[in-house]
Amino acid sequence: DVSKMIDNTESAVYKEFLRHFDNDAQLLKSGKNFLSLKMAIELTKRLLIKEKEFLQSLNQPLFIEFLETRFTVPYTFEYQGSTKTINLVGNIDRIDSFGSNVRIIDYKSGVVKEEDIKITFQKNIPTA
Repeated sequence: DVSKMIDNTESAVYKEFLRHFDNDAQLLKSGKNFLSLKMAIELTKRLLIKEKEFLQSLNQPLFIEFLETRFTVPYTFEYQGSTKTINLVGNIDRIDSFGSNVRIIDYKSGVVKEEDIKITFQKNIPTA
């Protein structure tokens, strides 16, 4: 399946770019959009080739456990003599497992803006 994905990368990425640009193919023929398209194709192919190599190196089956899932995990720690608990919240692109191993994958597909990061504090938890 990954080999087929590698073979179809260029057309699949091109179709997604076209969709993003309201099917205006002229916008993808030159300049920044053209360069972004070519880079997206190249990076996607590289990722798929590495994934194929990884899968071929396994001597046991790989299971995809979660895709694009939001998680909340409590984290407890000591602060100034008392125990505090905070929730770590985030989206994980993929979690898979093979044998007794678990792999957590967070694909980097863009720039994180400051306004996308939210840190909230509960009452009685120090902010410093």
